[in-house]
Amino acid sequence: MLSFARFALDSIVRNRRRTLYAILGVTLAVSLIAGSLIAIDSASFGLLRERLDGLPVDFYGQSYAGDLSSIDVERYEEVTDRLLTVDGVQEVSYVVSCSGWALLNSDGVMYQGDPYYWYPSGSFVFLPSDSSVILDRYKIEGEAPSPGTVAIPSSVATALDLSVGAPLICSYQVSVYDEVNFTYVYSYVNISLEVSQIWTQEGVTEDYWQWWYSEAQGVGDVQLGGVYNPVVMPMESASMVVDPVSEVTLLSCPETYLVWVDRGEYANIVNIALSIDRLETLNGRLERAASEVSARFSCPVVQVLFDLGSDLSQKKLAFIGLSLPVVVLGVYLSVVGVEMGMTERRREIGVLKSRGAGNGQIFASLVMESMLLGAVAGFLGLATGFLISRFLLVPMSTLYESEAVSTATTSFFISHMTIAVVVLFGILLMLLSSYKPMRRASRMAVAEALHQYTPKTVKVEYRSRYDIAALVFVGYSIACVFWLRQAAPYWSGGSFVAYLLFSVTVIAGSSFVPAIPFLLSVSIIRLVTRGSRRLYTRFSWIVSRWTKELHYIVEKNIARNPKRASNIGIIVSLAVAFGLFVSITMESELAHAEKVVLYEVGADIRYNGYCRYNETGFYDVDYSVLGTMDSVDGVDKSVMVREQSVNAEHSYASMAIFDTEAFADLIEIGSGWYVGDGSHDITDLGENGTVFINEDFADANYLVVGDTIEASMDVYPDHDSVGITVSAELRVVGVLKQLPGMSNNLYVDSDTLSFIEPDWYGGYNIIRFFVMVEEGADPSEVADGVLAWGSSAGLEGWVEVTEERLEEAMAAPEFRTLRDFLYMEYALSIVMLTCGVGLVLFVTVWDRRNELACILARGSSPEQMRRILMGESISLMTLGMVVGSSAGLLSAYLYGVLMDGFNSSEIPHDLVFSWISWVVVLSAIASFMLASFLATYNAGRIKLAEALRIRGG
Repeated sequence: MLSFARFALDSIVRNRRRTLYAILGVTLAVSLIAGSLIAIDSASFGLLRERLDGLPVDFYGQSYAGDLSSIDVERYEEVTDRLLTVDGVQEVSYVVSCSGWALLNSDGVMYQGDPYYWYPSGSFVFLPSDSSVILDRYKIEGEAPSPGTVAIPSSVATALDLSVGAPLICSYQVSVYDEVNFTYVYSYVNISLEVSQIWTQEGVTEDYWQWWYSEAQGVGDVQLGGVYNPVVMPMESASMVVDPVSEVTLLSCPETYLVWVDRGEYANIVNIALSIDRLETLNGRLERAASEVSARFSCPVVQVLFDLGSDLSQKKLAFIGLSLPVVVLGVYLSVVGVEMGMTERRREIGVLKSRGAGNGQIFASLVMESMLLGAVAGFLGLATGFLISRFLLVPMSTLYESEAVSTATTSFFISHMTIAVVVLFGILLMLLSSYKPMRRASRMAVAEALHQYTPKTVKVEYRSRYDIAALVFVGYSIACVFWLRQAAPYWSGGSFVAYLLFSVTVIAGSSFVPAIPFLLSVSIIRLVTRGSRRLYTRFSWIVSRWTKELHYIVEKNIARNPKRASNIGIIVSLAVAFGLFVSITMESELAHAEKVVLYEVGADIRYNGYCRYNETGFYDVDYSVLGTMDSVDGVDKSVMVREQSVNAEHSYASMAIFDTEAFADLIEIGSGWYVGDGSHDITDLGENGTVFINEDFADANYLVVGDTIEASMDVYPDHDSVGITVSAELRVVGVLKQLPGMSNNLYVDSDTLSFIEPDWYGGYNIIRFFVMVEEGADPSEVADGVLAWGSSAGLEGWVEVTEERLEEAMAAPEFRTLRDFLYMEYALSIVMLTCGVGLVLFVTVWDRRNELACILARGSSPEQMRRILMGESISLMTLGMVVGSSAGLLSAYLYGVLMDGFNSSEIPHDLVFSWISWVVVLSAIASFMLASFLATYNAGRIKLAEALRIRGG
């Protein structure tokens, strides 16, 4: 067996062209998997490095063993020495803190660290004599305070207007309840300390759960030993605080032990579970070492690793799944390459069998060769994947946090697991590609293998039942998509067993929609080319005017080798179908997101205003200003909508009151917004006493077109809190889902309620404006002007800008990452298309050298020979383009139908065939033409003497 392994290795090295045929597809398929995994590893490594750089300490140990009057430096040093004996610990230090102090300057101004809390928030932190490691790890810019003085953060110094040498007054309040007199007795400790250092600090975050705070950390703030903005003092000067306080009370003062380890050894992203387990074990060892003071340790590094590891594997699995289209195309390309190489190896296999080798030995040798080829493909895929990962790194990084993008783009990391997974994929895909050709070759008879041409070579071994089964499955999946959308609501009322069977059957079929382009491409082309030769040869009429008198030869050559026609057609069809499916679905999702934003906002800008309120009541709105919205710079036109709470059909409802003519002129309302047989024109509300109602309100109150609704509301004609109730009889003229930018129950024209003065509505309503921006104006600047205008009218409010909302939607990490990955995947499929078609055509030309030599020897020109070859290629490309385009369009349409079934929004998913889809089709055509030209170029350069030599005459 060892000799056969050596034979397999020699075969790979000896015939490099055949090796290239076999590994090309698998290498390209594996490269995308490798690129995505390397990008995830690098992004995770960059984020880990970013977060760990912000953690000043690896382990915190808190002990409440003593009070302020029992500061014992000797005990702290003993605990520190015991902690240093724990294996893995590099450095240990400690601090002692106490909180509840008020910080004031000499003028009596108190520092308020948090504006939401009234109580004193100042704290003391006492440093050991050697505090250099603390200042270094906490990135403190400044020196330790001298004895008898304090160091304060820059933010505290700024707030209290303090400088070096100024006094800082620290005040502590103690209250005791007198149960006899039922009063509190207060005692105060006031200490004046000189400021010798003002500290600043690079951004660090001690607590892992304070990542939200890192962005809002104030300028000059300092975190130290778990204390925010402390007053820092040397431990040897603690008596200046201890002695005055001990006369009043015993203040609990925790001691904090700070431990550092080798992070490179313990925080390993390659095996996060093992790293967490080792850190937790070390955490327990530290607690055991500090058991005398009952210290409890915590490790923020564990939280960082846990957050990264919780979804790292899921992300990798998800992107491996998303890589399946390219994997399928790569496997098929390798199948073609292996079969081409196996044709050349028939004589080798025949020689081995004639010398006594059995079928099993031949098959084992070929399996070993395939595994070696798979390993080579895996390592080549890793190298190519490194280049691809550079393009995927930024979108992968956005899946974590935006702050890590800059770090991740400069990081490169590949885990051992990624290398193992990629190489394993290469071996498995290579075995999958070559299993059938290897089995067929190993079972070939000796006499059959030694012949240059055999009946088995030209015989088309084809069974149509697999392709027919694939088409039946596609039909089942299509039916499930429409059943899921239309029949699902009616099945929910049936029996549980029937509903369960229906759900499982339909959902299982619908989940295969992404596989439809591949099933259709492969099955249809195989049926058309290998099942019958009459249909696909008709595509040669595409080049009949170009090939002219050679058209008959082109048609016969296509029909003569249906297997080659099938290979080329499937490669082209798969690439085009996948590209169209990706481009149309992604652009459709983009268009749908835009429509959703436009539906929610309603116009370029939506202003939502409400009346300002003070102690005496709502401020009056200046209604003379409300009619001047169009005078704001950049505003083209606008319409005001008043939202009022009313009582209708014995329930509270929201009513929108607006000028329907102006609204219809400002915002286009399609027929899809209307429901039922009523009016489909919002301007019909111009008829006095009419109302539109939304679909949910109609269903809840069993209302239909023609019913009458009595709507009542409270108004305030005297501008006070005492109102009156007015009512109106409204006839339902139409039902709609919603109107853009509004989500009300009732829609009424302002003329219908003209008997109510504008200033009667009071402050309990929202005044909304829909604004269209002038062409060329900046919507954000116009929005600022609208806000200022609303304030001048006596309104408080906020604005929503469609352009900004769209930018937020398009910048969503998941959407960006998926879009960039899929487009990268399609770009790689185009490379596969070019390489695959070029490979097939090159081998075809190489195998047909004798035939081409005969054509040249009989007087054909090189140009005519190129026209024959290019005519064959273009005819087969057309077949693949037609099938691939149809499969891609059908799959994209089914995806839209499926999304509508799961969509809770009123906006339907429409197919969008954008310029990107045209680029997909044209790039496939261009790559095919380039591959065809390069493969057939040398065939036309054969000289006559060379042609006669090849021919043997």
